Amino acid sequence: MLLALLILSGASAQGDRATREAETQRRLAAVREEIATLSALRKNLDDERSEAASAVREADQAVDQESRALREIDAEVAAQQAELEQLQQRRTALETGLGAQREALAALLRSAYALGRHEQLKLLLAQDRLDSLARVLAYHRYFQRDRVERIQTLLAELEELAQVVRQVEAQRLALETSRLQQEARIAELETQRGQRRTLLAGLETRFKDTGSRIQALGRDEKALTQLLEQ
Repeated sequence: MLLALLILSGASAQGDRATREAETQRRLAAVREEIATLSALRKNLDDERSEAASAVREADQAVDQESRALREIDAEVAAQQAELEQLQQRRTALETGLGAQREALAALLRSAYALGRHEQLKLLLAQDRLDSLARVLAYHRYFQRDRVERIQTLLAELEELAQVVRQVEAQRLALETSRLQQEARIAELETQRGQRRTLLAGLETRFKDTGSRIQALGRDEKALTQLLEQ
């Protein structure tokens, strides 16, 4: 009976050992299968991470390029504004000169009118002053023509200046429109860049987590292999 018990005990131990060995092999196979799955996943994540990083770099370059374009537009707007200010100063000077010429012409007309009436009264008393009166009035007419020509010249310059101002203002408004469009474009690119950076950060996290999981499974694989050897 004792011998039978020993035989039965030995057979039972061998059966338990075989069961444990089979279970260990099953666990080892499962671990290795998961490692292979995670390794393939990590390879795919690495590829996606590279593509996402490239997309972020492209987004950075696009934002930088559009930002430089915006700075160029800002410089052009500033130049146009400076030109408008110079034109405004020029217009103010012309208007001041025009006012002075008109006042001078008005003074000449008043003087000629007063002189004419005064000299005509003298003519009633002394007819020998006719030549003097004609000469004085001729001088007044000469200066009047000169003033009128200057006024006409100033008016022509003012009209030409007004055309230039309208052109510059139209260009400035067009640049302002371009600037608004550029700002909208940059805002859109900033949004896209933010989305790409978020995607890249998520891929980086998953890539690291997968690597950590593979390392942990590697330790399990080593332990199971050692257990099988024992």
